[in-house]
Amino acid sequence: MVRFRRIGLPAALVVIPSAAMAQNVIDQIVGGFQSASAGWEAPLQTMAQGTFGILAMIQFCWGMAKLTVRRADFSEFTAELVNQIMFLGLFFWLLTTTTTWGPLIIKSFRQAGATASGTAVLSPGDVFNAGVSIAQTVLSQMSIWSPAASAGLMLAAIVIIVVFALMCAEMVIALVRSFFITTAGVLFMAFGGTMWSSEIAIAVVRKVLSVGAGLFTLQLILSIGTNFIQQWVAQFQDVTAISVLTEIGSAVVLLAVSWVIPNDIASLIGAGAFAHGGALWGAAAATAGGAVAVGSGALRVATGIAGAGTAAGSAARLAGAQMSRRAALSTAPSSTAGRLAFLTGRTVSNLAGAAKDDIGRRLSGQSPRRGVAGFRLAANMRQQREEL
Repeated sequence: MVRFRRIGLPAALVVIPSAAMAQNVIDQIVGGFQSASAGWEAPLQTMAQGTFGILAMIQFCWGMAKLTVRRADFSEFTAELVNQIMFLGLFFWLLTTTTTWGPLIIKSFRQAGATASGTAVLSPGDVFNAGVSIAQTVLSQMSIWSPAASAGLMLAAIVIIVVFALMCAEMVIALVRSFFITTAGVLFMAFGGTMWSSEIAIAVVRKVLSVGAGLFTLQLILSIGTNFIQQWVAQFQDVTAISVLTEIGSAVVLLAVSWVIPNDIASLIGAGAFAHGGALWGAAAATAGGAVAVGSGALRVATGIAGAGTAAGSAARLAGAQMSRRAALSTAPSSTAGRLAFLTGRTVSNLAGAAKDDIGRRLSGQSPRRGVAGFRLAANMRQQREEL
């Protein structure tokens, strides 16, 4: 089992935001969307009521016209009038109170999740804060005396940060979506003025319920999963390669669960609240790719050193094969000093020749521009040794 030594890297060298600062930034983003969307209510409400009035007049006139054509009696006119009043009255009430009942429904779902899980209502900043805390615990194991192990721990911390940032983004998207639905959705509630377009208004109500159900499920999942990961991190005493991979794997599993389950629950209502599709997955792939690229930069030094050592070893082994061939042809130096000088000179010559051939192939396009140079040189000299 590969073990990483317990290390103590100075906190000043750990480039990661404090948990409190990260939480404040995330919550300020959500608060900014909420404040901005609140200013849309008054103008949209005026427009929506005007549209509703026109549609309601069409609906009422159509109902009365049908009764007139049928030469309905007074009782039928009365029944139709009551039906129209109840239908239009219900949708008009939903229209004028969208910004009241919408946030209440979503808040109730979130509170239900917090009550069921026995925790406080999670905010996006709380989720990202948990990821920062876990990453800081992992980074605290780093040391300048163990560069390879430290590079692995840094990569693990970056992956954990990215995973929790994506879960935080999931909650931010759901909350911002709720702000848009309960404010901008007022305009679509105006289509409740006729029976032909009332399905649009009903879809707004259904969407509010689905967002609330998704946040309810997300609250349960993150409260359970974050506690599990924090417990594992608390036991992060004897750092091994397996323990680091376990932290990364558990975080990725939690991310997958937080994306799939809430949308399944929300789809029970008929509208997926978390169906971001390729957009969020594409952003996740781009972000994770960037994080891995940053982490890979920390690993390049150790990889380059390993590649150089491999190339030097291959050059020495090729020099030994060349010496054996000279010996078979009775042209090898007879003295020990001569043999040592030959091996040393051929080792340097082999390295220089392999580097020259590699540069030539890359400039001519005969070799792909990828991989560590040391390993490419080693492969080249290994092929030459096999040919001998």
